[in-house]
Amino acid sequence: MSWILNQIRERIGENQTHFDELLNDGKTYRVYHEVNQITSDIGSTYGVQIFLNFPNAKSIYALKSFSSRGISMIVDSSRKKFPKFSEEEVHRELLKRIPNARVVPVGFGHEGFHVGLESGRLTVLPSGIHVWCEVDHLSEEFLDWLFVEVYGITNTHPD
Repeated sequence: MSWILNQIRERIGENQTHFDELLNDGKTYRVYHEVNQITSDIGSTYGVQIFLNFPNAKSIYALKSFSSRGISMIVDSSRKKFPKFSEEEVHRELLKRIPNARVVPVGFGHEGFHVGLESGRLTVLPSGIHVWCEVDHLSEEFLDWLFVEVYGITNTHPD
């Protein structure tokens, strides 16, 4: 997952001057559209749908943060159970990598849980993840494990 976030960070950085000009001209919707196109293009390379979450209108001005927070990655929207691992095994792996995490079941009628962290929250589902926190070293390690071992998505992709 970190490789996907790194690509998003790079592409936003490459276009930062352009985005800044658009934002200065008040063209926030165009920036939103173009940034979502970037995330969509990167996600499609891996078979993942990526959505940016802008919790308020002013957050569009903090584009650099969207490579580390406010992002949803949907791997398979029809999944109700974790592939390859049980929910308990995923939960155990999370606590092994982030020992101080607070875990609460999602209760949507399928597997998954919310993870409370000092910097915010993750929602870990069989279908994908929702990141509402700063991705730090510990959460990045867990999310990388989740993507590779559970979802079967690696940092190698067809060019």
